[in-house]
Amino acid sequence: MDKTILAKTAGFCFGVDRAIKKLDQAIEEHARPVFTIGPIIHNKNVIERYEHQGVRIIDGAQQLDSGAVAVIRSHGVGKDCYDALEKKGALTVDATCPYVKKVQQIVRRHHEQGYQILIIGDENHPEVIGVNGWCDNQAKIINSKKDVLNLQNYGRICVVAQTTIIEATFQEIIKAIEEKFPEAVVFNTICSATEERQNEAAQIAQTVDMMIVIGDKKSSNTKKLAEICRLYNEKVYQIESAAEIEGAIFSEGDKVGITAGASTPAWIIKEVAEKVWKSKQTFKNSTKKH
Repeated sequence: MDKTILAKTAGFCFGVDRAIKKLDQAIEEHARPVFTIGPIIHNKNVIERYEHQGVRIIDGAQQLDSGAVAVIRSHGVGKDCYDALEKKGALTVDATCPYVKKVQQIVRRHHEQGYQILIIGDENHPEVIGVNGWCDNQAKIINSKKDVLNLQNYGRICVVAQTTIIEATFQEIIKAIEEKFPEAVVFNTICSATEERQNEAAQIAQTVDMMIVIGDKKSSNTKKLAEICRLYNEKVYQIESAAEIEGAIFSEGDKVGITAGASTPAWIIKEVAEKVWKSKQTFKNSTKKH
């Protein structure tokens, strides 16, 4: 593809791929309706495909009939949801990302040992909400250095991070925490795949004329990819599908970088890459006529 760089890390991460496979297996193996606790991943195109297969999204066990099939979303849920599913007698398929599951286990263990839990992340993100559910929803959720200044001394403190936050942001906040609470126990729980994806996006953004970041508008890791790219490139377009690409965004000879969030399926990335190539070819042909 002429002057187009597609990131090797673009698309489904291990945790998302695993969740999709678990949901596909549940659909194949059970004649009963399959429910997911929240959207299985943050991608509306994928969700629409599953809805056409009869998969229903619910908020919790209270919406299930006894013995129903319930798939826990990749972002995970709190302990109370597991308890409710068990009480309902649901057939539970746990599609929680293993990286998120690790954070949940750290939080549960340290909460039981009397630590105050600090979660670095977005308080409204389902992963953070789920993690908080493993310490009786008693965690303090912070997202900036300023938030650290407002924290009181809780004695023993355990710090974890949303798996998709930007590494530089995490380190900045951790520095402030360690200055104020030198005895804090810190776990860098950022997913390694997230860090690799962010690093590659930054490298590509510095070598191209524009970046296209593909992913659902609700996807946290996609938003952060776009933020990182904007640090190095003024022309960054965050899109959900090829339909959003217009030939007018290109100039002759533009070198285009493409990356995608962890919840973006390969078929959407392929469509975007092909649309970019066709748009550039159309632009090239139109300029030749003048």
